[in-house]
Amino acid sequence: MLGIDEELTQAGDNGRYQQLLLWLVFLPTQLPFGTQHYFQLLGSWTPNHWCKVSRVSPDDTSLYWSLRVAMVKEYKNIDYLNAQCFINRSLNAFVISEHKKIMKKRFMSYHTSNVISKCDHGWYYNKSSLGDSNTIVTEWDLVCDRSWLPTFAFMFYGIGEFLSLPLYFYVSYRQGRRFSFFLFLACECLFGAITSLAPNIGCFIILRFLLGLTVPASVATPAALAQELVGTKWRGRNLHLIYLYRSLGGVLLAGSVFVIRDWPQIALASTVPFVAFS
Repeated sequence: MLGIDEELTQAGDNGRYQQLLLWLVFLPTQLPFGTQHYFQLLGSWTPNHWCKVSRVSPDDTSLYWSLRVAMVKEYKNIDYLNAQCFINRSLNAFVISEHKKIMKKRFMSYHTSNVISKCDHGWYYNKSSLGDSNTIVTEWDLVCDRSWLPTFAFMFYGIGEFLSLPLYFYVSYRQGRRFSFFLFLACECLFGAITSLAPNIGCFIILRFLLGLTVPASVATPAALAQELVGTKWRGRNLHLIYLYRSLGGVLLAGSVFVIRDWPQIALASTVPFVAFS
């Protein structure tokens, strides 16, 4: 009795059928591994930002610069030029009044309080590279004492990935690999699309965890079949192509950011194209 490798050699170990499956199914379904990984890195970019001040328009960049320079002079520390998480309310009030030419005195002769306060009116973001688009950071103000939340979301995505393969093995053992592939791919597309509608960071973290449960599982079956359906001398090449396509997913998503920069659109771009395989 011939073994599977000998039968593949006689039947054709890398024929047209295997090539069509490899290039049209097995390799394209590896792309989500990269797109879902890099989506959060691109969608959680933190632009330069400063405390928003009441009665000051975000477009009044010259006044914001004056406020930052005043902080440097008041505390004699150049680091305060880029202070992003706190303000001095009395100093701000004086600089604003001087800027509007309500007071005639030089502002450094004005006595100010050294009390530092947290930003309580939100933040002004330098969106020169974003335009009207948002990242999850600018939309939900994930800066300063909330700056750990994007990393926390990425950690939850990793926990989902850690649990994904045991869950995949259980489902594939009970229902077969074909069923498990389509199940996890459909769930991946569903959770990826819903992520773009997340109303707050809490929902976003939960959806990222659920998405992490699906991505390694959805790429496992095509990766295995890409090696099982060819002869032994082609398996190393196919394995390299699989990892190449997983990285290529991140490259393609990074390229798409030149066209789409709003984080919900990036979430859809990392998910919707793969509905074709489900």
